[in-house]
Amino acid sequence: MKPEIASFLQELKPTVEESAVWRDRQMSLSIRTYLGYKSPPLEYVTSVRCVLLHKKAVLVVHSTDGTYHILPGGRREDNESVKETLRREVLEEAGWTIKEESLLGFMHFHHLSPKPEGYTYPYPDFFWLVFRAQAETHLPHRRELGDWEQDSAFHSYAELAELDLSPSNRLFLNAALATAH
Repeated sequence: MKPEIASFLQELKPTVEESAVWRDRQMSLSIRTYLGYKSPPLEYVTSVRCVLLHKKAVLVVHSTDGTYHILPGGRREDNESVKETLRREVLEEAGWTIKEESLLGFMHFHHLSPKPEGYTYPYPDFFWLVFRAQAETHLPHRRELGDWEQDSAFHSYAELAELDLSPSNRLFLNAALATAH
């Protein structure tokens, strides 16, 4: 772990710890999820995501692999602020503009397997920032059909209890609902 990452994390305690396997089961990662308003060093933030609220519902994304998640968002582009990334990605993935963004916390990913050849992202550690936001205007024509997101729709708070969400998704959902107005 790089010294600036170790220094940033040294006094923080993760709320959730889990693991994942990506890239056709070739990339093992540990994931530690933290709530709070402290942001990790931006040069290691590869993705910005949010729990999107609208009335008394939350946006749920249905992925092409049949899973569901509540964190639309994606990769940061060069010279783009965190909030610009968040706005662009939610618009591209779900067709919604957003307002009232506030940071809920972050996810720290640590690679457990060797660096894949040609891998261009920070290694062995990177972060995703996670916000809560209010949906503002629906612009479905601005949605870009991707290779991961199949569909998205708002689900009532009651319906969310029935969804099989990862521990990190569930943590951010509960944090977003606790601060919803």
